[in-house]
Amino acid sequence: MIQHQHWEDSIRILVTDEQHHGSIQVFIPHRTEDKPLDGAADALIYSLWVDEAHRGHEVAKHLMEAAERELKRCGIANVAISWDGRDSPLWVLHWYERLGYEEEALGHQCSTLLKRL
Repeated sequence: MIQHQHWEDSIRILVTDEQHHGSIQVFIPHRTEDKPLDGAADALIYSLWVDEAHRGHEVAKHLMEAAERELKRCGIANVAISWDGRDSPLWVLHWYERLGYEEEALGHQCSTLLKRL
């Protein structure tokens, strides 16, 4: 299921894989000053989640691909995603990189990655 929510300040997209119990969310701001990475990205992917019983079966990859396809349909050229080492293991950062995301902003145990769609 893909749901577009039109908020006053943004468009939010929710992609849900009900069969495998996973979801991902996307934020597309209307205002330039709200864009991720100081405007280098037009949207932000966040809240990727897959039920433990379905992890390791490419559910997350399919959710990411669905979110990226939906962003392309919306005319988005660049998307950002954040990784926080306090909440996610290092392999998640490397997984984002294998999907084509490149680190653009580094912080203490945090990274923001960018991908051109």
